[in-house]
Amino acid sequence: MSVVSLVALAVGTLLNADPKRIARIVGGMRIAILPMFALIFLLDWVTSAGVVAPALYAVPVLATSLCVSLEWSFASALFASALTYIGYFISQPGGNVEDAYINRLIAAILIWACVLFGWLLGHVRKEIQAFHEQHK
Repeated sequence: MSVVSLVALAVGTLLNADPKRIARIVGGMRIAILPMFALIFLLDWVTSAGVVAPALYAVPVLATSLCVSLEWSFASALFASALTYIGYFISQPGGNVEDAYINRLIAAILIWACVLFGWLLGHVRKEIQAFHEQHK
């Protein structure tokens, strides 16, 4: 199955979903955001600098982008980017230093891409809710 067909399937499923159910699920994700940041930071701390653990920051950043305002999404991405580079200095020694730096740069790009992706998904969610309200 191609990526395009998966996206089409996901959008079709969202169009048929109850907007209140979507809002409940998204609202429940808020509780997990800070613990995810803490667990990923801990994982980054105990693994070597060459391990690309900071890429996992994309998950709480995406959750923030889906759950709260765009301003909080930017704040969470800034926080995740800062933790990514702090983790570079406090991680356990090991691995190639140049690879570790490139991995963290890729993680930062992924984090900021999740802000954009989350904003787009949030916009689609609002459009679906407006569509359901108009066609009741």
